Amino acid sequence: MRRVTVTVLPVLLLALMGCSPGQATVSGTVALDGKPLEEGNIAFRPLPATASSEAIGGPIKDGKYEVKARPGLNRVEITATRIVPGKKDNFGTSLRQSIIPIRYNAQSELTKDISVGATKELNFELTSR
Repeated sequence: MRRVTVTVLPVLLLALMGCSPGQATVSGTVALDGKPLEEGNIAFRPLPATASSEAIGGPIKDGKYEVKARPGLNRVEITATRIVPGKKDNFGTSLRQSIIPIRYNAQSELTKDISVGATKELNFELTSR
């Protein structure tokens, strides 16, 4: 019993601390039509996509981001919205509209290969056309 406790305890501590082996730090910039993306989100989804392949990502602020990603080939999904002036839903909340074309998010054409434990800089130049 003591041997099981000694073996399991370090694994549980790592899980509780949020330490995930086999991830890489990815950072860089995102621009839309030549201008830094003010606010948005970026996610890296492992490929091939399965029902259990969860994306990892984070915020983009002033065109910059830094997130963790799983190693291997990933689909990159970038999203951002803006308030539609003068438009409100039935609850009085301002309506938001995507400013990033679908080819960069829900149907993303962007893929990047991520190396284990590496810190990688990836910059994205998107166009709205």
